[in-house]
Amino acid sequence: RQQAVYYRQTYGNPDAVYLVTGRELYSTGADGKMNTNIVGIGYQAGLCTDYYVALGEDAPGFYTGIYTMSHELAHVLGSAHDQSPPLPSMPGHPGSLRCLWDDGFIMSYIDKGPNRHRFSHCSLEQMRFVVRLRGKACWDVTHVGKREDGKYPGMEVSPDDYCKQVVLNQLNVTADMNSPTLQQCKLKCQYLVYQPYYYSGRLYHYHVYNYQLHNTLDYMSCGEGKVCIRGICQNRPVHGSNATRPDRPPTLRPATTTALTTEGCHCDCPTTPAIRTPAVMGLQRLHET
Repeated sequence: RQQAVYYRQTYGNPDAVYLVTGRELYSTGADGKMNTNIVGIGYQAGLCTDYYVALGEDAPGFYTGIYTMSHELAHVLGSAHDQSPPLPSMPGHPGSLRCLWDDGFIMSYIDKGPNRHRFSHCSLEQMRFVVRLRGKACWDVTHVGKREDGKYPGMEVSPDDYCKQVVLNQLNVTADMNSPTLQQCKLKCQYLVYQPYYYSGRLYHYHVYNYQLHNTLDYMSCGEGKVCIRGICQNRPVHGSNATRPDRPPTLRPATTTALTTEGCHCDCPTTPAIRTPAVMGLQRLHET
């Protein structure tokens, strides 16, 4: 965070900074032990403040960190995890108690298919609140990002290569492209495991296939002429995706300021109680078997 603040002008005075790393992230618990079961971390509602940073893991070239980036930047934009109370440090913050954790949207750790690729209405409401709160200086567009229209992760990475990246500590990992789970945009990543057994005093071996289910990348094939887009298997679009940009900026209202305090987080995440900071929110490593 300190480096991002120090180099803010060098970076072009951004509203938020996200560090993508191929290295292992970790947090330190109250017992002093290192916890590597974390893939991302970010300051909640840090947008356009000195706490405007987040970071997350990603395997370079394989787009494994897309969900993590979406989750952590949503924290920076002001969204708590779903089914969380309003932030006491921000009067008027709507919170997300009306949106259930079990519904499995982006700001939950639960994966229930297409919702995993979407924000709950509570998340959108919280982000709108914080963006409006920060004022016009935070709304002005000062840089135009680079776009790669017509190119999507599933076009760049083969299913086999993707499975090799997301299944850890296993050899001979392949994607089962005949699995019915592809219709739900779940990629079945399988690997061979040899099992020894004894019979009549002699050692024998047999092999079995284990597997993990992982979300497909956008535009990864899910059948003849079909691709997955945001967790839904559909006919391949003729002209890119149906995503649209907003046609107007957020409604203007007078800028205000609020004191930032350290809020609790159910994750095992480090905070700094000695100074007044936003909550530090962590994302844990998950996979479905």
